[in-house]
Amino acid sequence: MLILLGVGLKIIQILVEILIYLEILEQMMGGCRMAAKKKEVYIMPRKIYWHLYSLQNLNSEKFIKVVNKVLRKEYMLIK
Repeated sequence: MLILLGVGLKIIQILVEILIYLEILEQMMGGCRMAAKKKEVYIMPRKIYWHLYSLQNLNSEKFIKVVNKVLRKEYMLIK
């Protein structure tokens, strides 16, 4: 029992030393931490112009949606 208590105290002592070391490092660095880079969010404009050749590469569901919007004149078809 005393051995386990001694081991536990040693672990606590090591953890305290690590915390003190980290505080010293932070003070040496001026207390500043690297800020996380913010990703620039760029929203692509909605595609309204469709070329005939680009329609050939679409799967059937997307093709039907685009053709319906072309017929409703929401999209423009270029040749």
